Amino acid sequence: MKMKLGQIGIWCLSFLSYSFASQLSVRELSNGWERGYFSNIQQSQANGIGSILYIDAYNDLPGIELLLNFESSDEYNRAYSHVSGEVTQSNIRARTGLYSAAFSGTNVLILHPHETSIFGGLTEKQNFSIGFWVNPLRLGDGEVLFSYRSSISHADQLIHQSLSAFIEADRIVWRFENIFFLENGEPILIELVGEPILRGEWVHQLVSMDVTRGFIHLLQNNEIVATRYTSADNNAGSITSLPNFQGKKGQELRIGEFFGYMDGFMISRNFIEHSSLARYERQGYYISEPISVQGKILEHISTISVQNDSAEIRILMRAHQSAKVLQSLASDVDWVPVTTDFFKKIHREGLTFIQVRVDFFAGKRSLSSPILHDIKIGYAMNPLPASPGSLRYDREMNVLKVLWQPLMTGNVVGYRLYFGTASGEYFGTLEQGLSPIDIGMEHMISLSGLERGRMYYFALVSYDEYGVESQFSPELAVLF
Repeated sequence: MKMKLGQIGIWCLSFLSYSFASQLSVRELSNGWERGYFSNIQQSQANGIGSILYIDAYNDLPGIELLLNFESSDEYNRAYSHVSGEVTQSNIRARTGLYSAAFSGTNVLILHPHETSIFGGLTEKQNFSIGFWVNPLRLGDGEVLFSYRSSISHADQLIHQSLSAFIEADRIVWRFENIFFLENGEPILIELVGEPILRGEWVHQLVSMDVTRGFIHLLQNNEIVATRYTSADNNAGSITSLPNFQGKKGQELRIGEFFGYMDGFMISRNFIEHSSLARYERQGYYISEPISVQGKILEHISTISVQNDSAEIRILMRAHQSAKVLQSLASDVDWVPVTTDFFKKIHREGLTFIQVRVDFFAGKRSLSSPILHDIKIGYAMNPLPASPGSLRYDREMNVLKVLWQPLMTGNVVGYRLYFGTASGEYFGTLEQGLSPIDIGMEHMISLSGLERGRMYYFALVSYDEYGVESQFSPELAVLF
């Protein structure tokens, strides 16, 4: 698959919504996301839609001015413009995303740095880092992975200037030519040599400069393998030189003059001591406060969100009978993916509170963040058990029998008898216990311990497997 540069990238809007009789809005229940727990998440306002949550993608790579993950055609617009060349995408040997770039030595990618880039020459005191993943298929001398070429005014003439990474034997060499100069004007040729590499295996290279110290180091797979001070004697105590980029005639970046694969090419305006080598990192999360779902049957969950460039939002959930228990749990325990089976478990076990966790994952390009407007939880109200019919009674000596017609509906698993000595106030006590008395599936109960000459009032409810009670039956009044 070949991808021509300069095409317009498409930003896909993921707007998923479902029509339910009722829906819970997590954003509204969280008071515009304010009630909850954040990690690396930012909150903003979106006109007409309400507050949103988002992250700064690739925040572990500071000061990015160019990041090529070779996922789409619009990656080359941050301080660089495309001059020529095509990228051949490969999904077989991808390292940072879905695709890597496959090079054969002839399909060279050429970019032009703008004056705002580190090569523009606007400032001498600019830290910088250049790094990439590479998978060379041959280790012949002269395989050039990356090069910056330009010219510079020196001693009243234009001279060639270059910064390159190339293969020599089985190592990657970084060469700085006519970039650093001594006080007397003499150029310093600086080379940093990596550790041996293997053909056909990925290796990460990162050169990073600290201009304050005049210090450069080379990281290979995030380990320092070479260092150099920009002084004549490579000594920290000597006078060091600053990089001198002027952006003169012939300025260009060339990527891919070799046979193999490349991914995650990056240029940063910062000195980077360590860089993450993970393929796809969690960038942050939001956890809602406990949400009551008592009496509700959860059916579906959906997001109102924007997820571009493989940026991703993942929804997790946990549930309990107690909101306090949920609040006391650590932020990384008991979370499960939201599935129909989990909704059934909530209903089956009578769990009355849920918490929602939203994990944010960065996309493949610089500053590509998922954006979350809201989460909608569709539900139906749990139907109440059928209400019992009228009660009747039978008196035998000091015992009062209360009877009723049993209900035949499927969601009734028992009955409770409420009683007291005032109409509608069921706080009585008898030898069988306090009101209400759980009777199970029986359809009569014998009561003892009643006082002669006192009026008693009774009402019956049925309940379902989750303990949800029906409406009261018609009240039965008995003068004992």
